[in-house]
Amino acid sequence: MFKSPTCTPRDKRLAERLARIAGLDLEALGRQIFSASVSSDKSVEELLNTDFKEFHIAGHDLGIGQITCLDTDAVLARLPELLPAMEKMKAQRHYDLQLLMLTDVLREGTELIFLGDEDVIRMAFDAQDINDHHVFLPHAVSRKKQIVPALALLLLVFPLLVNLPAYSTLSAEQASMPYVLLDALLIVLLQAAFESSV
Repeated sequence: MFKSPTCTPRDKRLAERLARIAGLDLEALGRQIFSASVSSDKSVEELLNTDFKEFHIAGHDLGIGQITCLDTDAVLARLPELLPAMEKMKAQRHYDLQLLMLTDVLREGTELIFLGDEDVIRMAFDAQDINDHHVFLPHAVSRKKQIVPALALLLLVFPLLVNLPAYSTLSAEQASMPYVLLDALLIVLLQAAFESSV
């Protein structure tokens, strides 16, 4: 409970106060809520559309769903059902990348199921152990503050950097250009693109 970077101390205090007033065990309530989010009677479509949002970053269309749960293995066991349904949704909505975040409260990280360019996932999250369209990302629990910014940085900035000429090939005039300004411009562009996509 209360592991997300978007959770504030005020949120925690208010939840504890309300739990005392209602006579509830906050941890037990949290376990009950998170267990219900991946109930076996939920259809694959319901799972995929849980807390689902679209993002448009640098000409790329992304669809990202997020399920907060206590047992990612139960959902991963349904991978043979999930992947075809994700492929269908990705094709219908013309996504370049589709993600389903299984944010595990106990493991304090996210099992990321994805369809799209595996290299994007590998580079954005420095993910080495990708296995059958999913990878575990330790400490990644927020779509807004962790997943989307990492993807935005890769999709916006990386193409610019790859197309910049190597420093050794620049003329003396170009080499004296204030690259600090270029860095600042890239950061401003990244922030603007991210804010418009959220």
